[in-house]
This record gives sequence, C-alpha cells and structure tokens, in this order.
Amino acid sequence: MIRAAAVLLIISGYSDLAWCADAAKKDGADGGPFTISPVVSGTQAVSLGPSHSGSPLSGRVVSRKKEFTWSPAAGERRWVYIVIHHSGTNAGSVSSIHREHRQRKDSQGNPWLGIGYHFVIGNGDGMEDGLVEATFRWEQQLHGAHSGSAVHNDVGIGVCLIGNFQEHQPTQKQLGSVTRLLNELTGRYGIPPRLVIGHQTVRPTACPGQFFPLQDVIREAVSDG
Repeated sequence: MIRAAAVLLIISGYSDLAWCADAAKKDGADGGPFTISPVVSGTQAVSLGPSHSGSPLSGRVVSRKKEFTWSPAAGERRWVYIVIHHSGTNAGSVSSIHREHRQRKDSQGNPWLGIGYHFVIGNGDGMEDGLVEATFRWEQQLHGAHSGSAVHNDVGIGVCLIGNFQEHQPTQKQLGSVTRLLNELTGRYGIPPRLVIGHQTVRPTACPGQFFPLQDVIREAVSDG
C-alpha cells in the first residue's frame, strides 16, 4: 500500500513526495513521524514557499478567488488530497464518531486522538441535514486518521458524510454541502479533481458507497469554481 501510494504521488506530479513512503513505514493509524509545515494565509494568495529542507511542495502558490469559509485556527498544512467517506451508519455526529474513535488504537497500541476526519456532514439524524462541521483536526490542522494509508492521512483532508450509501443515496442537502465544501477546498489548496478520491481508491472498501455520486459531485464542485 505504501509503495503504491508513493507511485501514485509520482504519477500525479508530486515526485518529490516519494520521501513519504520511507517515513510512512514507521507510521501508525493515527498520524506519523513526518509533518507538512504550515503556511501563512494571505488576502489574495497563499504562498507555499520553502519552510524546511526537502519541503515537498516548495514554491507552490494557491490562488484565493474568494473568501474562504473554512479558515482554521492554526497555520494551514500543505494539503494534497481530499478523501471522501460515508459513516456507514444511519445516524451520527461529530461527537458520536469522536467517542467511538477514541476507543481505537493504532498499530503501535497508541490510542487515537479522537475523530479521524477533518469534516463531517450531517443527514438530519444526529446532526442537522447538510450541516458541515469542522473537527478539531481541521481547526488545529492535524493529520487525519481516516484512510488506512499513512500518506493519505498526513496530506489528505478526510470528509465524512453521515449515512450508509451502500443502501441509499445521500440527501440533497448533503450533496449541496459537500459540493460547496469541495469547491472551496480545491480552490484554496490547488487540489486537482484527480486527487479528490473516494476511500475505496486508497484501500479495499465499499466506502463511500455505491450510491454516492462521487464523479458527479467532483464535476459540479469544479465547475462551480
């Protein structure tokens, strides 16, 4: 899995991110030994210039077309992916997922920090339908614990929609909210459509479910930009 992730990064034009594969060998489920240094927000643009030796995205500039709704409390990481999930449950919320994830441990036996996602979108059962809630991981710009891949956890924004989309479709409000969220995140961090992926792209799983229209959502999010 780690070697495949490194190959994917090279193919995607991020060849100097191959160092992630070696670091990820020591990585646990909730984070890892390497981090992506934060950048400083600006009014018109965010410059992702060098912040440390070997910075994988040195000099990359992200355009800021409009006010960013999801400005975090901490300095922003160099996000590369967005990974879409469903909860696989009929009901749920940030707090319920947080409680459940707090019971998990990584491969080294260390407890998770809490909810592994950066954003959760409610379906009306546990959270307001279409409500987008940022978690502590987004506010503090921490790695995720959502993909089963060290690389995708470290530089991937985890977005979870409440629902089991193997059995039914997301609500219209959820679709509208995830489209808006993807539009803002891809525009803010310069993430191309090919790097907005479902969880099933990273590991063998049905997530985010057969009834989640991932490609349609991506196309609409990009066209809205």
